[in-house]
Amino acid sequence: MRNWILLLFMSAATAAWGQDDNLRMRFDFTDVKGTSVNDALSGITAKTVSPAKVIEMGAYHVLSLGTGSGYLNLTADAGTLLAGMDNFTVSVYYRVDESASLSGNGYFLWAFSTLASNTATAGAYTAYRLNVQRVASATAGYETEKGCEVGAASQQGSWVHVAYTQSGTTGRLYINGRLQGSVSGMPRPSTLFSATKPGSCWVGRAPFSGDNYLRNTLVYDFRLYDCALTASDVLALSAETAALYGLEVLDRAINASDTNTTKFAVFSRTENHSGEKRGKFILMFTVNDVAGALAGAINVISNHGFNMKV
Repeated sequence: MRNWILLLFMSAATAAWGQDDNLRMRFDFTDVKGTSVNDALSGITAKTVSPAKVIEMGAYHVLSLGTGSGYLNLTADAGTLLAGMDNFTVSVYYRVDESASLSGNGYFLWAFSTLASNTATAGAYTAYRLNVQRVASATAGYETEKGCEVGAASQQGSWVHVAYTQSGTTGRLYINGRLQGSVSGMPRPSTLFSATKPGSCWVGRAPFSGDNYLRNTLVYDFRLYDCALTASDVLALSAETAALYGLEVLDRAINASDTNTTKFAVFSRTENHSGEKRGKFILMFTVNDVAGALAGAINVISNHGFNMKV
């Protein structure tokens, strides 16, 4: 009888992505001095507004929005950069804590707006909010808003990658590398902001008076491209979500459909105190070539009380 050998590799490796020649702004939160967050690529210096701050998380530096009215001010320089684009992509990773509320108005992950407080008939903006996972643009107040959405609040307690791409007037929303919706007739940034450049450009703050700030949320690797990334580029980019957990994606798009998904991880009943965060290890075991044997081996994790801490 044949035996199958299963190898699971884990590391904190970072994926490589295409279209980096079109990358125009990237905040990875590694260059921070006080409240100033610098991006060497664009030359833009963003500002954290308390209680938001940059913290270390293993090998990563992430933006913590805090429990109050904290946010990252990308400044008007970021708005001017976006305003010159016909095609663009915004890509970012985030993790909303399980205890955080996403109920009610607001909870914007990012926004580029001509006004700090848009009204029904005034203000041009493009923005993404997490309470319904909606990306939208408006030419003259929210009554002119056009966009697409998932229609449900974001996942909480896990890292999520979201990317919005716009080619001409066609927008596409991807979550964790998968297309969630598309919309036509979206205004190009160069048209939307032709008269007034967006000066209210924020991560974690809504461009509306009285709306909720995004709280108890971590943000990582905010990117702006001057092109619409392809679906394969977005899928590759979303692999960093695994690396944030200390995992490495060995292969992608291996499933025949999105409803047929198998995921593997390695767990232990004892915490690793070695201090080595970027090491690799291999777990190897064999199972009989019979139906259900592999599932039975994986069930060791739950049957013997292994914890869920990587």
